[in-house]
Amino acid sequence: MHKFKLLLAICLAFFLTSCTSSAQATKSTPTVNLAKIAKINDKNIYTVNGKKYTNISTGSAHYEKTGKASYYHQKFHGNRTASGEIYNSTKLTAAHRTLPIGTHVLVTNLKNNRQVVVRINDRGPFTKSRVIDLSRSAASQLGMISSGVANVKVEKLHLVRN
Repeated sequence: MHKFKLLLAICLAFFLTSCTSSAQATKSTPTVNLAKIAKINDKNIYTVNGKKYTNISTGSAHYEKTGKASYYHQKFHGNRTASGEIYNSTKLTAAHRTLPIGTHVLVTNLKNNRQVVVRINDRGPFTKSRVIDLSRSAASQLGMISSGVANVKVEKLHLVRN
């Protein structure tokens, strides 16, 4: 439990540092219309390839699921995500079908017990057999780059802000 808290603190510090540094980015960084993103994210139901998905409410108490994880191909680096962010393969982010955008989850590789905390910023995977798509950086930390997929456990984290 102590190692988990330490890992969570390190990941949270990394996330907060990356938010601060992105706020100080150069003028060439693309701007995002936050009102448009909020409008997209307020929808509880969306459709992809004719299938409807319902977002889990932000206040849901618990979420835990096991299944296969994959990671984004490098060709998606620089593309816009469902949240409106530009996908960056070096950030600790992921795509999930139903968890709210902005949710943090702990992903555990069940083969080697490596863990990583990621922030949901995209929708997917839309392959029935997968529960989450990870950034390349997150996949690397889980030790799944060579295999491309891994059996994982995904747990929703509840971050408390003081």
